Amino acid sequence: HYEIDCAIPVTDGLMEPASFEKFLKEKIKVNGKAGLLGDKITVARNNTRITVDSTIPISKRYLKYLTKKFLKRHKLRDYIRVVAVDKKS
Repeated sequence: HYEIDCAIPVTDGLMEPASFEKFLKEKIKVNGKAGLLGDKITVARNNTRITVDSTIPISKRYLKYLTKKFLKRHKLRDYIRVVAVDKKS
């Protein structure tokens, strides 16, 4: 169970949490195949928080990598820094 808090970039009008949620659903790989989450991984959005629940092992580093990839694609990587506040974020 991991949470990604997008409150600051969303309130500044830099990104949309819905597009980030869609990006994660398309890009998270399960057994080497992207986009086929099935019932093993769920990605949910609650206002400005994205929650990733998994029944299989998934690393926080992988979610951080995907977050940075999303920011790079939207040309926001130079302005937003990805920081872990605690073990579940």
